[in-house]
Amino acid sequence: MSLGNTDADIDIFFLSAPDIIFHDEVTDPWYNATRRNDLTTVLRNIYTGQVVTSVNKPVYLAREPAAPLGCKVQDQICVANPHSGERRCSRPKGPFAAFLDEDIWGLYETMEERSGLLWVQSNVFTGSIVSLLVNNLGTSALMSKFTSFASGAQGPLPSNQWTVDAQHWLEASLAYIQASVVSTVAGPQTPQQGRIYSLKPNTTAEIKLCQNQVSFVMNPCVMASF
Repeated sequence: MSLGNTDADIDIFFLSAPDIIFHDEVTDPWYNATRRNDLTTVLRNIYTGQVVTSVNKPVYLAREPAAPLGCKVQDQICVANPHSGERRCSRPKGPFAAFLDEDIWGLYETMEERSGLLWVQSNVFTGSIVSLLVNNLGTSALMSKFTSFASGAQGPLPSNQWTVDAQHWLEASLAYIQASVVSTVAGPQTPQQGRIYSLKPNTTAEIKLCQNQVSFVMNPCVMASF
């Protein structure tokens, strides 16, 4: 994957686990815990202090101090013609460039419809959602957290753990976009929120988008996804 992509943005995430002990070898290329070490556990009598038993167990450590994972991120805008049902899509682009690409405007028949897209973009899409989520969640964004222990030890992981993490980020990003749309069309819920809620719908297209989304939100049994 080249860092000079013109049709995508590149997010790079670094995984650092200098103090994590892996109970089993992990061949996943991102976690890469294949550096073997021996852990000695000594059990002593609490009254006499004498050694009762001593156990040697092989454990594993990460090979790299900060392993990089590069993700190619693309957004694509698709519009369904309300009359024919034909689905037209823009070329895949990076999140920041997707709404600036000229071919997007060919998806819409009127300037009014285009203004609706711009309003949604200004409220919902603010660049790479994946990067935003990982930055905010930190290590909690890793699915491997569910098999780790409070002592700093990591349980078994599959050889494709990085894909499990990346899939989780994608699914969380889609959920975030849906939640953002709901929050946008619902508007401020308190006077405090109202003071910072500045991007309100003004045009006919923007108001129509809100009405459509509100009807979905108010009737979850009729429309579960939007």
